[in-house]
Amino acid sequence: MLEDLRKNAIDELSTGNVEQAYIIMCDVISNEHCILDDVYLAAEWALDSNQYNESIDLFTRALSISKSQNETWYLSTIYLARAYAQALVGAKSDALNDLMQLDDELQITWFKNHPFINKQFINTLLD
Repeated sequence: MLEDLRKNAIDELSTGNVEQAYIIMCDVISNEHCILDDVYLAAEWALDSNQYNESIDLFTRALSISKSQNETWYLSTIYLARAYAQALVGAKSDALNDLMQLDDELQITWFKNHPFINKQFINTLLD
Protein backbone atom coordinates (compact mmCIF):
# COMPACT_ATOMS: atom_id res chain seq x y z
CA MET A 1 0.00 0.00 0.00
CA LEU A 2 2.64 2.57 1.05
CA GLU A 3 4.99 1.49 -1.72
CA ASP A 4 2.21 1.97 -4.29
CA LEU A 5 1.45 5.44 -2.94
CA ARG A 6 5.15 6.37 -2.97
CA LYS A 7 5.42 5.18 -6.57
CA ASN A 8 2.33 7.17 -7.54
CA ALA A 9 3.77 10.29 -5.93
CA ILE A 10 7.06 9.88 -7.79
CA ASP A 11 5.16 9.27 -11.03
CA GLU A 12 3.23 12.52 -10.54
CA LEU A 13 6.43 14.37 -9.79
CA SER A 14 8.07 13.00 -12.92
CA THR A 15 5.26 14.52 -14.99
CA GLY A 16 5.81 17.89 -13.32
CA ASN A 17 2.78 17.70 -11.05
CA VAL A 18 4.41 18.55 -7.72
CA GLU A 19 1.08 19.52 -6.16
CA GLN A 20 -0.44 16.09 -6.82
CA ALA A 21 2.76 14.40 -5.65
CA TYR A 22 2.46 16.36 -2.40
CA ILE A 23 -1.20 15.36 -1.95
CA ILE A 24 -0.35 11.70 -2.45
CA MET A 25 2.62 11.93 -0.09
CA CYS A 26 0.29 13.35 2.57
CA ASP A 27 -1.53 10.01 2.43
CA VAL A 28 1.78 8.23 2.90
CA ILE A 29 2.83 10.28 5.91
CA SER A 30 -0.56 9.83 7.59
CA ASN A 31 0.43 6.19 8.03
CA GLU A 32 2.28 5.28 11.22
CA HIS A 33 4.76 3.24 9.16
CA CYS A 34 6.01 6.16 7.10
CA ILE A 35 9.72 6.89 7.22
CA LEU A 36 11.85 10.03 7.47
CA ASP A 37 12.30 10.12 3.69
CA ASP A 38 8.52 10.30 3.26
CA VAL A 39 8.13 13.22 5.66
CA TYR A 40 11.08 15.06 4.14
CA LEU A 41 9.72 14.67 0.60
CA ALA A 42 6.26 15.79 1.70
CA ALA A 43 7.83 18.89 3.26
CA GLU A 44 9.87 19.63 0.16
CA TRP A 45 6.89 19.18 -2.13
CA ALA A 46 4.68 21.30 0.15
CA LEU A 47 7.23 24.09 -0.17
CA ASP A 48 7.40 23.64 -3.92
CA SER A 49 3.58 23.83 -3.96
CA ASN A 50 3.70 27.13 -2.07
CA GLN A 51 2.14 25.53 1.00
CA TYR A 52 4.57 27.35 3.27
CA ASN A 53 2.97 26.79 6.67
CA GLU A 54 2.44 23.12 5.90
CA SER A 55 6.04 22.81 4.78
CA ILE A 56 7.24 24.40 8.02
CA ASP A 57 5.21 21.89 10.03
CA LEU A 58 6.49 18.99 7.95
CA PHE A 59 10.12 20.13 8.08
CA THR A 60 9.72 20.42 11.85
CA ARG A 61 8.33 16.87 11.95
CA ALA A 62 11.22 15.64 9.78
CA LEU A 63 13.69 17.41 12.06
CA SER A 64 12.18 15.73 15.09
CA ILE A 65 12.31 12.30 13.47
CA SER A 66 15.85 12.91 12.28
CA LYS A 67 17.03 13.85 15.75
CA SER A 68 15.19 10.99 17.45
CA GLN A 69 16.78 8.49 15.06
CA ASN A 70 20.19 10.17 15.26
CA GLU A 71 19.98 10.56 11.48
CA THR A 72 21.94 13.55 10.23
CA TRP A 73 21.56 13.13 6.46
CA TYR A 74 18.78 15.73 6.08
CA LEU A 75 19.51 18.07 8.99
CA SER A 76 21.20 20.96 7.18
CA THR A 77 18.78 20.87 4.27
CA ILE A 78 15.81 20.80 6.65
CA TYR A 79 17.10 23.83 8.53
CA LEU A 80 17.76 25.76 5.32
CA ALA A 81 14.44 24.92 3.65
CA ARG A 82 12.48 25.58 6.85
CA ALA A 83 14.25 28.94 7.29
CA TYR A 84 13.30 29.84 3.72
CA ALA A 85 9.64 28.96 4.31
CA GLN A 86 9.68 30.84 7.61
CA ALA A 87 11.11 33.90 5.86
CA LEU A 88 8.35 33.70 3.27
CA VAL A 89 5.63 33.75 5.94
CA GLY A 90 7.33 36.49 7.96
CA ALA A 91 8.58 34.36 10.86
CA LYS A 92 11.85 36.27 11.02
CA SER A 93 13.11 35.13 14.43
CA ASP A 94 12.40 31.47 13.64
CA ALA A 95 14.17 31.79 10.30
CA LEU A 96 17.18 33.42 11.93
CA ASN A 97 17.32 30.67 14.56
CA ASP A 98 17.41 28.02 11.83
CA LEU A 99 20.05 29.91 9.87
CA MET A 100 22.30 29.92 12.94
CA GLN A 101 22.47 26.11 12.62
CA LEU A 102 24.08 26.31 9.18
CA ASP A 103 27.36 27.15 7.54
CA ASP A 104 27.43 29.67 4.71
CA GLU A 105 28.17 27.16 1.94
CA LEU A 106 24.92 25.19 1.94
CA GLN A 107 22.56 25.76 -0.97
CA ILE A 108 19.40 24.22 -2.39
CA THR A 109 19.11 24.25 -6.16
CA TRP A 110 16.66 21.45 -6.89
CA PHE A 111 13.29 22.93 -5.92
CA LYS A 112 11.17 23.24 -9.01
CA ASN A 113 9.27 26.43 -8.19
CA HIS A 114 11.76 28.35 -6.09
CA PRO A 115 15.03 30.12 -6.82
CA PHE A 116 18.45 29.18 -5.68
CA ILE A 117 18.23 29.08 -1.86
CA ASN A 118 21.11 29.79 0.51
CA LYS A 119 21.67 31.76 3.71
CA GLN A 120 22.48 34.97 1.86
CA PHE A 121 19.27 34.81 -0.17
CA ILE A 122 17.16 34.13 2.92
CA ASN A 123 18.81 37.04 4.73
CA THR A 124 17.81 39.34 1.87
CA LEU A 125 14.21 38.18 2.33
CA LEU A 126 14.43 38.98 6.02
CA ASP A 127 15.83 42.51 5.57
